[in-house]
Amino acid sequence: MRTDTIGPGPAANDSLHLLREAESDAVAHEAASQPAPVRAPRERHGTTHAARYWIRYDDATWTPVVDTLSGRLYEAWTAVGAGQLPRAAERFRWVGAALRQHALKATQYDDGATAAERKLAQLVSWRLASAALRAGMLATRIERGRVRSIAEARQIFDALTWLDLDRRWLVVGPGAWLPVCNSAQRHFMAAAGQLARLHRANAIEEVRKASGYLRLEAARVSGYARLALDAAQADLAWFTSRHPQLPPASPLPLQRQFGAALFALALGHRNRASQAWLRQDCTGAGYEFLAAGASLGFALRWQAQAPGPSSVQATLAADSSRALGRRLLAGEHVERSDVLRVVQDFSAAAGAYQSLAGKADALGMRPQAWH
Repeated sequence: MRTDTIGPGPAANDSLHLLREAESDAVAHEAASQPAPVRAPRERHGTTHAARYWIRYDDATWTPVVDTLSGRLYEAWTAVGAGQLPRAAERFRWVGAALRQHALKATQYDDGATAAERKLAQLVSWRLASAALRAGMLATRIERGRVRSIAEARQIFDALTWLDLDRRWLVVGPGAWLPVCNSAQRHFMAAAGQLARLHRANAIEEVRKASGYLRLEAARVSGYARLALDAAQADLAWFTSRHPQLPPASPLPLQRQFGAALFALALGHRNRASQAWLRQDCTGAGYEFLAAGASLGFALRWQAQAPGPSSVQATLAADSSRALGRRLLAGEHVERSDVLRVVQDFSAAAGAYQSLAGKADALGMRPQAWH
């Protein structure tokens, strides 16, 4: 397990303020003048922020440190690498206890939950309990002197356990995901800037960080949104794997890939918003609708730099989603028809994205220049 320290991020702020600030005045992204550059769209900066620390399980799996649990896990792996075994055991034991609480929370579904929702909740609870067991087992073996290196620790806390850990995002509240909901866009912007300068290795790192956020968000959704997020991750992984085979000066047109990934994020937030609305959780639905509108807005900026169909439907969906989110958070009365209208707008936007470059599914498209 390797750990990397990323630049500082701001302190936590009020959740609603985070998304409203994310819609403030735009600031242009710097890009050097290079042949056939990939320029980043303008981002609306706010108090949302990227992770300060990252945990690298392997070259393709990066996990951002965004809350107390991931912070303790980061400290645990760092302590193992530094040979501070008592501290590592204490941190892993804390992680195990926290995961057990998440497992219990996963089973606390509403009385009106469907059979499918109950089945999913039971699966999530079982997988989180399994990850908790692994963390506790690792702590015990460290205390008994049976684990002294990261390689030995990875034999217990393996890749499957790491995937189980992502499932806790189904039970965390907005306080965990909202402050970093725009982070994928930030890393895409940074990757575009690096590609414009032909700094491929740095761009690869930024893309992998963005994929880390996509993976976490994919754990919160199901259905088509999950398929879209998985396809976006696979497409970005394809880019990172093909990187060494490409000519050093060849352009890498990734605008559509970044836009498709952000559109998949928007679909995920839209689906979560609909689920929260059905549970009569107006606050949760408001946050999700705002995040959906922000992600779709970012996707539109990337699409604007790549030839494609009209984005009228997507623009309408972004605007209506943000407006509905503000109304819900302000405590206004919202009719069922208002929510259905936003869902229909997103469906129209999905049709526009699927027609990009004549592909049946733009969310899995690869740049023509690479074939």
